[in-house]
Amino acid sequence: MSGGAGDRERRPPIWAESVLRTLLPPRDRDTVTGDLLEEYIEVALPSRGPLRADVWYVRQVVSFMTTNSLVRALVGWTKEEVMWERLWRVTLVCSLLVAAVLLTRFLFDVIDPVDPVERFLAQARDDYSEFNYPRRWIPAAAILGILSGGGLLASWRTGTIGMGALASLAASSVGSVLYVSVVVLVNALSAPAQDPLGDVPASLRYFGNVPTMLVPMLALLGLAVGTIGGLIGRALHIIKPEHSHS
Repeated sequence: MSGGAGDRERRPPIWAESVLRTLLPPRDRDTVTGDLLEEYIEVALPSRGPLRADVWYVRQVVSFMTTNSLVRALVGWTKEEVMWERLWRVTLVCSLLVAAVLLTRFLFDVIDPVDPVERFLAQARDDYSEFNYPRRWIPAAAILGILSGGGLLASWRTGTIGMGALASLAASSVGSVLYVSVVVLVNALSAPAQDPLGDVPASLRYFGNVPTMLVPMLALLGLAVGTIGGLIGRALHIIKPEHSHS
């Protein structure tokens, strides 16, 4: 059954095509993606409709996700020196920006600490809103923007979704480690020589204030938003040459 003109102009999800090409060995990429695209246009679209055809295409892509294909894709990324050269620049800038946001928040907390009792009473009010405390949500929004923007930029420059996710993951991890290291250093320099109570070592008492869980939490956040940014960056990478030729 042959599809109409509208069907022939429609393509599968860009991100799914990108994932498929990443999973395939270079010698098979054009052949397999071309055959699957033809079946999508000629068979899936006329018989299933756009939405179910997209679901069908994604299921075909998932069928190519094997241990060998995932390992091959990872090894392929490590061998592409140009990608790593572009990746470390994006990662470095985003890492420093993440650390700067966290340290700025830390300085505000040191200079003007929040009264925990006042905070608790404020949360108990019916008209409480996080937007009344920009110190909490502005840094979170800034970090989300930095990590998603880094993933988008890395994916757009390399044409690979995985590089976007990897750049954001690395940036969130390095940035949070830098921040925690500074907090540890500040605590160590500000700790008294002797614990006045004499029951808990001063170093342990001060180290308890260090946000050690921040590193894995930000790493997971970076992986998630970096993947989203990578999907957008990959789409822009594909659209850009099409516009340049029009």
